[in-house]
This record gives sequence, C-alpha cells and structure tokens, in this order.
Amino acid sequence: MFDSEFECGNLEYAIYESTTANEQPRSFEVYKLLVQNDYNGFCNPCWFNFTVTNFQPLQIYKFQIGPFAQETSPFSRGKLPWVAFKSQEYVDCAGSVLSKIKYSEMVCTDNKRRYFLEFYVCFPLVSSRDVV
Repeated sequence: MFDSEFECGNLEYAIYESTTANEQPRSFEVYKLLVQNDYNGFCNPCWFNFTVTNFQPLQIYKFQIGPFAQETSPFSRGKLPWVAFKSQEYVDCAGSVLSKIKYSEMVCTDNKRRYFLEFYVCFPLVSSRDVV
C-alpha cells in the first residue's frame, strides 16, 4: 500500500494501527508512518514523500507521520499537507485532507521528545489502482 522506493522518498515503514469508528460517525483506518532521517539535514527529518496505492475509494484514513525533532513546524502553524494523486480517469488531482490536523509531541522510548503530524484524508477516486 505504501511505497517510497523512488528519488526523495523517505518513508521507512508503515504500521497499521486499527480501524475505528469512535472519533467520527464513519469508520476510518489508522496508519503510523515513520520517516527516515534526512542525512543531509543533521538527521532531523522535517518532510515526507511517499505514495499510496490499493486504497479504498471514499474510505477515511488517519495518518500519523513522524517522528520529527522540531517543536515548531509549518504544520503546527496551520499549513496543510499536500496530497495529490494520479488517477486512470483524472490527472494530477488534489486529495481531500479533512479538517482534523494536529502536530503534537510524543515521548519516545529513548526519552527524547519527538513530534508527529496527524491528519485525516479521503481519496475520492474511482479505482483502487490509482496512485496518491
């Protein structure tokens, strides 16, 4: 489902957390997406780049992306993640990032503070073979 085997792709791995309906009327799938260190940026990733395939059209997904070392981020100041997709019927369309966007602190196992970007997205596509 997730891939970053291309130039500038930096997703290390994805963890499927759960499917839940507790926070919203519709159910959604939760994925924790861990990004690789930016070795040219003092090992502090502050960006992400990956593709998503084989998703369910109109399904809501919750992405938790990190860990980031910076306490402040464009996302903590209201910047929305950029989501684009290529469809068999459409070319370079925008995905729908839903309104619940959060940039929050988590304490990791090494007792260092790390930050995660959390948002909900819905891919309004007609084919699960489309690429985001």
